[in-house]
Amino acid sequence: MPNKDPLLIDIQFPFCAGHCVFCDLKTYGENIMYATRYRSSLEKEIAAAAEDLAEYQIKTVHIHGGSLSVLGYGSLENFIDILKERIPADEETEWVIDLMPGEMDPVNLSIMKLRGVHSICCGIMGMTKQELRKLHRPYSLNLVDSSLKELKDNTGFKYSEELVIGIPEQTPDELADHVRALLDTNPAELRLTRFHDKTLDVAAQRTYAEMTDWFGYIRAAENVLRENGYERVGAE
Repeated sequence: MPNKDPLLIDIQFPFCAGHCVFCDLKTYGENIMYATRYRSSLEKEIAAAAEDLAEYQIKTVHIHGGSLSVLGYGSLENFIDILKERIPADEETEWVIDLMPGEMDPVNLSIMKLRGVHSICCGIMGMTKQELRKLHRPYSLNLVDSSLKELKDNTGFKYSEELVIGIPEQTPDELADHVRALLDTNPAELRLTRFHDKTLDVAAQRTYAEMTDWFGYIRAAENVLRENGYERVGAE
């Protein structure tokens, strides 16, 4: 039997509690009615595509793009069960889900573990009150701190974590401290995203990008990574 072509299934869930200034994706807010309809449509679409999907080797199923807590705990668990039932995955398929600070709690993590989720992406993004406010992140610094504790204490997952660099008034030294704090949770991957403010016009965004020492931030992060035995860092 010939080898099947690999396939990554990317499921976006565009229902965020807020709209971050650097994000290019569409969001419809935490609208339970729209989210429920969207979920139902997703399930029907995946069921209809099941025969075609069987022609591929499903390498990864990644659920991302918004606040999954809008579904509620029981509904989220049921949603994952239905996806697993309808997507022709096998034991080698990696299941990945995005959780925001505030969703990184023992109940959600238990649901993920029981449902066979392997990897969790947690977009920390900012690690001070000022950074969270400038990013328009819809959660408090207390939720960031509690999420970092859960990331450190729950070792049954592969974690990917993300920070924004070049936030106004953020210094490379501050970024280095943020990276140290995240490395304390032993992430499998640490991603850095360059700051840009989509609420500004294109000229203002370009001016800010040209004035920012991106390499200074990347060097600061790389130095911390080398200190901790990592080889390199990339920035989007």
